[in-house]
Amino acid sequence: MDQNNQRRNRPRMRVGSIDGVIKLVSNSNLQNKTFKVNPQKPSLINLGNRTTYQKSKILERSRTRDVSLDGLIDTLAPRHVNATKIDQSLDFDSSLKTQSVVTPIKSLKKKIGWKKRTLIIILALVVLGLSFAGWDAYNLLNQVKHVNVNGLITVPNGSPENILVAGSTNRCNLKVQNAQWGFCSNGVTGVNSDIILIFHFVPKTRSVTILSIPRDTFVPNARKGHQSFKIDAALYEGPSQLVRAVEEDFGIPIQHYVEVGFDGFVNIVNALGGVKMNFSMPVYDAYSHLNITSPGCKLLNGLEALQVIRARHLQYKPANVQTMNHYYWPYEQQSDIGRIDRTHQFLDVLASTVKHEGLGNPIVDQKLLTAVLPNVKIDSNFSSENILQLVADFHSVNLAHAPELTLPVAVTGFGSYIFQNYNYGDVVFPVNPMDHNVIDQFLNIKPNINPLNNQPLPNPSSVKLNVVNGSGINGQATQTADQLASIGFKIINQPTSINPGSTQANETVVYYANSTSEADAEEVANQLTGYVILSKNPTMVNSGSNVTVLTGSGLSVTGQTTQLKATTNTKNVTSAINEYTASKASNSALLQAQATYNISPPTVANTQHKPWDPTVCS
Repeated sequence: MDQNNQRRNRPRMRVGSIDGVIKLVSNSNLQNKTFKVNPQKPSLINLGNRTTYQKSKILERSRTRDVSLDGLIDTLAPRHVNATKIDQSLDFDSSLKTQSVVTPIKSLKKKIGWKKRTLIIILALVVLGLSFAGWDAYNLLNQVKHVNVNGLITVPNGSPENILVAGSTNRCNLKVQNAQWGFCSNGVTGVNSDIILIFHFVPKTRSVTILSIPRDTFVPNARKGHQSFKIDAALYEGPSQLVRAVEEDFGIPIQHYVEVGFDGFVNIVNALGGVKMNFSMPVYDAYSHLNITSPGCKLLNGLEALQVIRARHLQYKPANVQTMNHYYWPYEQQSDIGRIDRTHQFLDVLASTVKHEGLGNPIVDQKLLTAVLPNVKIDSNFSSENILQLVADFHSVNLAHAPELTLPVAVTGFGSYIFQNYNYGDVVFPVNPMDHNVIDQFLNIKPNINPLNNQPLPNPSSVKLNVVNGSGINGQATQTADQLASIGFKIINQPTSINPGSTQANETVVYYANSTSEADAEEVANQLTGYVILSKNPTMVNSGSNVTVLTGSGLSVTGQTTQLKATTNTKNVTSAINEYTASKASNSALLQAQATYNISPPTVANTQHKPWDPTVCS
């Protein structure tokens, strides 16, 4: 071959966008394949009979070796390059002998606005950030801990996915112990999930919705053996139990699991040099050790920021209180709901901070991921290919248009909830139909669809059930059975009763025996208003029936609930849910239970900013 022919066969220089890089590494033709790297020519990656040119010498090896997709990510994201561009219209036709050139470009900071990067901040600092150019992704991926999680529901490629993100309180796993959190060596060995977030990703529409479940929500399957507890206690028995509780008690399918500890959160904030939050008044929390003594914009380090989002017993000093003695400061009276609102606000602050620091800056990126990844756990099925596919689908999503919802609950005023002779402390109750409507809205499904498999719910005439009085209210089981029968459900046995679990108040539990009858339980629960929750427990379902309804406080049969109109606009979603919540909360049985047992009206689904909550510094 002459010199001219050799020159014509060299790779051509072409320029494209970051979408091309993502398209390349997530292309289905590249999945589960290896690529030959020539150590004598480290500037070339051979993709079969196609060649991609790479200026970086990062691929130098002592001998030719196979490189997996992880290695390809490493190649496309050399540490000393801010980002890369590659042609967005790459054609991987096998007839082509050469293909596009990868060339360094300026930082992505100008390419993707900070508001669009907010979504990436939330999950990217946990898992999705591995996709950004500017660091050695291969080595960083090796730092992520993988755990076996049972019960995850597999869906076909391209289907919507739900990722459960838990904030763990495990002190014994911390590399550095801290007196404010309590020492593992002193017996502070409890493991709970301070934060329970679910991210719903829909690849077809490139949409994302976020749902928070309050950690104090009292559920029947929090522990193994069908043991009732607050849902945050499920993590004590491992991530599989937390996934099981979310799926069995709320009917929300989970595809992947991510867990972050105290130190991971603290390290993120410290890697950014702290975050600035504006306080309109002094605030204090004796349990989280938050203590802001004066109003104004404060620079918080990682430990101080953690104090903010962990505050569940917050006191504040309004203008009419003159003393600095915390004894005279009023309490927020919202417990975990207030903490969730501050967590959502903190995410905005974190986004603002990253905007100034510059996500896409390789130095900042390296610090952030090095800080968080060793302290992150993900399920063993959450592969680098899964992560890259999420990035390919959602890297440009604008979180400002993504609904952020909180499961509505009723805050109890018991002080300590005594159930079956055990003290559970402060609890909140789920509330139907608000919860079912919010979950349907979160998953973007109609009310007659089973959220676990997207199949239609059964007709009431095919559902056989028993009704058991679990509240102690005279005649409640008989009345409930008659009303359900009038809708079309088949009542198998005469209503019975058991001793109430609590003298304070009781939830209505709709029990089902197995995954097949879960749809039956969903259909029954859709007809009920009150403190209603699902539970998979075959010991509570009699032979010959599909479902058992254990009645509780504030229960009434109201028939099929009305589905909210689907929308991707946050304001429209939350206002519709709030209006619907207010109208259903006027139910007489629910109002009577609120007055009798000192239970608050249902909370709203959207974030409610209070005057004492910190905000982004102007």
